[in-house]
Amino acid sequence: MGTTKTTNEYRVFGPPGTGKTTYLARQIKRAKQTYGAENIFVTSFTRAAAIEIASRDGVGLPKTSVGTLHAHCYRALECHDIAENHFAEFNAEHPDMAITTDVDIDDPFDVQPATTPGAEGYQEMQRLRSMLVPPEMWPTNIRALYNAWETWKRGNNLLDFTDLLEIALKEIPYAPNKPVVGFVDEAQDMTPLQFALVRKWGSQMDMLILAGDDQQCLYSFLGASPDSMLDPPLPEDHIIILGQSYRVPQSVLSWSENIISKVKRRQKKEYKPREEDGKVVEGKVRLSQANAKDPSMLLLEVEKDMNRGKKIMVLASCAYMLIPFIKLMREEGIAYHNPYRLKQGAWNPLNHGRGTSSADRLASFMKFSKTLWGEAATPMWSAEDLEKWIPLIDSKVLKYGIKEKIKRAKPTDKFTIADVFSDEEALTMVFGNEERKLEWFEANLTAEGKKKMQYPLKVLKKKASQLLDQPQVIIGTIHSVKGGEADIVYVLPDLARPQVKKWYGGDDDRDSLRRLYYVAGTRAREELVLCTPSFGVHGFPLMEGLTCQKNLL
Repeated sequence: MGTTKTTNEYRVFGPPGTGKTTYLARQIKRAKQTYGAENIFVTSFTRAAAIEIASRDGVGLPKTSVGTLHAHCYRALECHDIAENHFAEFNAEHPDMAITTDVDIDDPFDVQPATTPGAEGYQEMQRLRSMLVPPEMWPTNIRALYNAWETWKRGNNLLDFTDLLEIALKEIPYAPNKPVVGFVDEAQDMTPLQFALVRKWGSQMDMLILAGDDQQCLYSFLGASPDSMLDPPLPEDHIIILGQSYRVPQSVLSWSENIISKVKRRQKKEYKPREEDGKVVEGKVRLSQANAKDPSMLLLEVEKDMNRGKKIMVLASCAYMLIPFIKLMREEGIAYHNPYRLKQGAWNPLNHGRGTSSADRLASFMKFSKTLWGEAATPMWSAEDLEKWIPLIDSKVLKYGIKEKIKRAKPTDKFTIADVFSDEEALTMVFGNEERKLEWFEANLTAEGKKKMQYPLKVLKKKASQLLDQPQVIIGTIHSVKGGEADIVYVLPDLARPQVKKWYGGDDDRDSLRRLYYVAGTRAREELVLCTPSFGVHGFPLMEGLTCQKNLL
């Protein structure tokens, strides 16, 4: 294959930790100075990545210029009603094909596990559409679902997410506002349908910049292929390689290169490890006897790292492999979260930063605690504080009429102990120490309150600061943390049965698993820990990375 003759397309390849977002933001600022903010188009595979670019200092683009490709199409088609918002109605008409999928206009691929008769079929149908596979080539059961889905949509004047892209590809010649320069982030995860639309719109621009990393393509199950970012060939001066990692140390980089070098096809890149004070950071890759099924040893190691002040990730290929460790963390009162998947409640039990969490309610009650609040501790509560924890307390221990007074009060109005408690309880609040007050709180919780407060109370008793601080431990699937990093990353090597079949299913399937574990390992800034298999099958891709590993302990 020869290179293209002339093209307005440029590709930016950014391996893990090389500052791709920073590079893109800098190029967008330059383009804005040359062409004007209204002539710039920015899109990304996920809403989070689009927001990250738009929020960088100096980018300052109009809101309508930045978003996922689905969101751009949604606006271009004048906000048509979306079929995925009406799953319940479809399910009622077609119970044998019922669909349950949690999606939204900005992140349509952030889906929950399939649980109903038609859910897996629906996801396969959308995958085939995204891959531009004609319906006549689909399996019979998927065609049947498609026919029912299409008939139902037409009868209710609805469009689904894939319709947005398909209609835009057929009918809309320009990107919204007819931009002059286009930037596409996370390009490696876009499907053939998305690429077809991006390149159609891009053909009307002076310049189209695709940014991503073919080696981090994780969404092949949705139709994405690294080939979309590798083809057609481009002139060398249209390919930019960001080769200096600001995250990955030498030992982890060597491990990751051992894995990714086995991938059948990729863009070759010079990729250098992180440096500090002009010297390469060596880092460490080590094996651990910890495993997913019996995670007590894993917890011991994680706690040692926490005591050293490290930020930690615990990753697995499938969510169910993390359940034993999560249960143990909860039993021990250790805080954890997943800031990259805030909608996943099981991974964010303290719910930092999203609404009023159980941890917020407990911290509001503890406003008197100098251990928790330091100089901000106070013997009084604001009405806003009381609204958070009062509903969890048995009304019989509260002063008559206090709930009504709180409703009428301004959020900043202050209430004393005497305002809130009946006489007997007020004595505890006046003369009891922090431990006694907390005992009173636990003893007077309603049944629902006891359920909600069980884990936050354990967290508080383990270490009070955990209740307000961002957790040191991140837990999640490998897919969920792409783009994230931690000082120390623990990877559970187990493969689920479908993944084992993929490993033996041919080069493309095997390469998709190699890319998955490549992403997992390259989250580490200091140390990568490869755990022991427990769910039946060893993590073959993980072990490939150990070839000639110098710093393996």
